[in-house]
Amino acid sequence: MKRVLAGLAAGAVWLWAAAPAMAQPTYDELTDDQLSELYCVADYLDIFTGASGVVDAYISTDPDDEAYVQMDADVQDASDTCAEEYGWSDENAETMTMIGLYALIGDEMELRLGGAGVNEEGLDAIYSTAELLPDGDLGLFADGTWFDNTALRQRVTDALGKKGVGGDAVITNAMYLMEAYIMVAVTLEDWLSTQADS
Repeated sequence: MKRVLAGLAAGAVWLWAAAPAMAQPTYDELTDDQLSELYCVADYLDIFTGASGVVDAYISTDPDDEAYVQMDADVQDASDTCAEEYGWSDENAETMTMIGLYALIGDEMELRLGGAGVNEEGLDAIYSTAELLPDGDLGLFADGTWFDNTALRQRVTDALGKKGVGGDAVITNAMYLMEAYIMVAVTLEDWLSTQADS
């Protein structure tokens, strides 16, 4: 999780560069207590469920699947536990849960891609491809409709192929990593805006 979030410290400006400047901290300026809060949901899930189990259930995409139902319950338990510890509002709990879940998914996808032979240069290519997506494609990832969009998959396949990253399974995992990166970027910006006066 720390890798995906820390990567956003330098890279996520691409997503909100057009937004008005706000007096809020950057990731690099967060205190240890703020970082612990930021990591809470992901750490809980990693300890009590396991990143691999969370991701396997998430990518099943079947809300009636037993593993998916259990994952959903585990995510809610993590959210409730962390919300109680840090006094989150319902809105803040939703934001922090999204950050934790997708950061965990992103880190697990990095591990799976590495196991499939994708090196650091290849991972950088995946992130840079995400950063170059037009607004319309970013929207497909943000609203979860990317998975069945064959045109988007082909555009990503073509873009990654030019950077030496390919193979059906690799592209699928790369797109899950891109989704996680985009979702963490959006929700992290939301949370950082609440820390301006913290």
